[in-house]
Amino acid sequence: MNICEIEEDELLDIKFSEDPDKYFKYYHEIMNSNLSILRIYYSICESNNLKKKIKARINNNYYCDCAFHRADDLPFRIVDEKKFWGCYGCGYSGSIITLISKFYDISIEESLELLYSYLTNEIAELNEKQIDIFKEMFQYYNSPSIDKLFLESQRKTELLDERIKRYIKTNNFCLEEEKIADRLCCSKKHVKKIIHKSL
Repeated sequence: MNICEIEEDELLDIKFSEDPDKYFKYYHEIMNSNLSILRIYYSICESNNLKKKIKARINNNYYCDCAFHRADDLPFRIVDEKKFWGCYGCGYSGSIITLISKFYDISIEESLELLYSYLTNEIAELNEKQIDIFKEMFQYYNSPSIDKLFLESQRKTELLDERIKRYIKTNNFCLEEEKIADRLCCSKKHVKKIIHKSL
């Protein structure tokens, strides 16, 4: 499912909520804010003792372990700039709003209220369960350790780029992009980008 389809589905859910105008407002303010889905995901994992690694960063896509299933061979992708995520393993995807809703098993409306409360610094209207979730979601949001993880993921990506370049040179540009991607366990799109830079 692509980002436009995800957005349409979520807006459709809001359309049938008790107060669509209020929730549409929340949705647009959240999606246009500087909230980081990656930081929220990290904070959720840390708060729940889920040791989920950021494996690599390619452009503005971060590849992590999935919080919804155990296998780590099929990565969980986060597009931080657009506040969207998707897992190649379990097939789930959505925005920052759906991530909260799915992880904590709460409604889209409750998820919107939580995120909007963070933007407005006002948690008085949240119920007890939401307040507990709010604390978990933002407990590690500004942790220095996440900045370290970002740097490590960037370093891993740079090492992968070097491996691709070496592999291309060793094989005199003869191998197909798909074969290189399979052998180095990365995306065909990323291999293609490195090839074009190397030409």
